[in-house]
Amino acid sequence: MLSMHFASFLQSSAFFARWASRSSQGSLKRRVRLRSLTRSQASAVRQRFLGDVAGAGWCVLDFEAEMFSRAGSLMIELGAPLATLDALHFACALHHGTQEFATADRQLATAAHKSKLRLRIF
Repeated sequence: MLSMHFASFLQSSAFFARWASRSSQGSLKRRVRLRSLTRSQASAVRQRFLGDVAGAGWCVLDFEAEMFSRAGSLMIELGAPLATLDALHFACALHHGTQEFATADRQLATAAHKSKLRLRIF
């Protein structure tokens, strides 16, 4: 079930990097291992996500090779302890000119704040 805050955010344009689909699949598998989701629940979440992508509920952004160096720079410049995949995610958002960043991650929220983006925290 979506939180009201997140559901409200999704009424606007929502974007994600093409590789984030793989990352989210890893998160679902981890939740199954930790027994916070059943395989059936994880599969349902994945299918709903893919259905939203197919139905244009999400806009998929391409990932370009130059974003690797930008991600490395961000990890140093922002002083936020970003994990490598988080830094790549953030570099992709900045590359595509995002003005607003939504996250439930504390370090990504710090990076967005330091980059003077409008921030939505879930």
